[in-house]
Amino acid sequence: MLKLINFMNYKKNILAAMALTLLLVGTQALAGNNDPLPSTLGTININDFAARIINYILGLIGSIALILFVYGGFLWMTSAGRADAVKNGQKIIVWATIGMAVVFTSYILVKFFMEGVIGVG
Repeated sequence: MLKLINFMNYKKNILAAMALTLLLVGTQALAGNNDPLPSTLGTININDFAARIINYILGLIGSIALILFVYGGFLWMTSAGRADAVKNGQKIIVWATIGMAVVFTSYILVKFFMEGVIGVG
């Protein structure tokens, strides 16, 4: 039971860190002026930069979920009928599915906010 509680606290910390990151990046895009930033490829607007960072983070999280799908499926397929291994693999796949739903929802919300409210897209 203690392992489950520690795992739940770990998940809460990860979700809080992701939400804080998205919040800080989003407010940074709204707080600054629209002066372009110098870069080696030309200039970039702070709003465009924030949109690129958010898309990068969401893509990275999606890649991690894909790895979890593969890992959960591997555990399930190599369980050889052991109930605990099957349940563990299924649990990983279910949580990866929930994570993907959260990622897709956050992507849609961020895309709507950046295009509709800020005008970046």
